[in-house]
Amino acid sequence: MKKIPFWPTIGSAYRFAFEHLATIIALIWLPLIVLCIAGYFAISHYFDGILSAVAAGNRYAAYAGIGDYYLFRIGALFLESVMAVAVMRQALAPRGRSVFVHFWLGPTELRMFGAFASAALVLLAIEIFALFLLFVLLTIAARTFGAGHGAASSYALWAMLALFLVTFGGVAFVWVRLSFLLVPVTVAENRIDLIRAWELTRGSFWRAFLITTFTSVPAWLLYLTLQIAFVGFAMAGDAWNAWPFGIDLTSAAENVALKTHGILALLPYFYGAWFLVRPLTLGLTTGAAAAAYRALVPEPAAVSTQSAGIRTANS
Repeated sequence: MKKIPFWPTIGSAYRFAFEHLATIIALIWLPLIVLCIAGYFAISHYFDGILSAVAAGNRYAAYAGIGDYYLFRIGALFLESVMAVAVMRQALAPRGRSVFVHFWLGPTELRMFGAFASAALVLLAIEIFALFLLFVLLTIAARTFGAGHGAASSYALWAMLALFLVTFGGVAFVWVRLSFLLVPVTVAENRIDLIRAWELTRGSFWRAFLITTFTSVPAWLLYLTLQIAFVGFAMAGDAWNAWPFGIDLTSAAENVALKTHGILALLPYFYGAWFLVRPLTLGLTTGAAAAAYRALVPEPAAVSTQSAGIRTANS
């Protein structure tokens, strides 16, 4: 079984992201704008529900926007599919002409949506099962060791920590194995095949995990830096109280309303930072996945680079 080359894959990811950054921006800026605007209004509606909950003294009113937010997530998955397919095609078979705007939803994009949705559902089922299993095991550990004092209590804490780490590690293992090569498999082989994406990463979990870390963390730090540059630390320590499970409707209602208004005012800046960083993050993750796929599949399927949709091209 071939293994993913570590440093060459990271090098290819950064080379693709920076050499093709202008093309990546051209391919995704329109769906990314739609995604940012829709996300802003969906989250704003959610926070409006929080303000209504504070005004009415009813905690459950804070969930008024949850349904709309989940609908937005479905639409966002379509837009993410459009962007992922466009950039992956560029990574697997670079186009020979420039493009100004690209927005297309065809069979490949629909397959990508199905692959994303399938992977998300599988991961959700595993997370629910893992949480249930963790709850059962923690209950057993608490009853076994919790009744005593001293060493018994220490054993209980260590047992709970070990169970938590094992559960978290198992979920991370499945997520990396399913997602790392899901986009190139879907685009290059024209099929939804989670098993294929899983099998290609056999024996390369740690390589895939570390490559993901090396390509994601720097972009995340850049995103955090832009947030701080835009708004400073205004949101630090306050965001927790703005979510439904953190609302204190008896003693801090006015404070929560004030913080919620503050977060609503800051949302455009956070979405602006995400809009600026997203082309780089997508370029890095796509470049890494494409390089790994080419290394594992000697003769990858032909990738269609035929462009369609809304665009203006300069030959």
